[in-house]
Amino acid sequence: MATALKTSSQISGLLKQLLTLMYIPAEHATDVLCYIEAHCTDENFLNLVAYMRHTWFGLWQPKDWSQFMITVRTNNDVEGWHHKVDDR
Repeated sequence: MATALKTSSQISGLLKQLLTLMYIPAEHATDVLCYIEAHCTDENFLNLVAYMRHTWFGLWQPKDWSQFMITVRTNNDVEGWHHKVDDR
């Protein structure tokens, strides 16, 4: 798949869309996944999409992992606080 990413701007663009699913509204995630799946013919990429469909959309619902409109997406604030406490 690495070769396909280097040589195909289509696959590269679809991969970027796939990796940004968590940042769109949860109610649009399934439609975008279907769009991505419909616009690719690369077998390896479709295996990745199938994995995501099974895991991200099968084990969990998009509302469980969507980060749309969430201001704090990391635990950096907590890590910084612990670092200050540890330095004392």
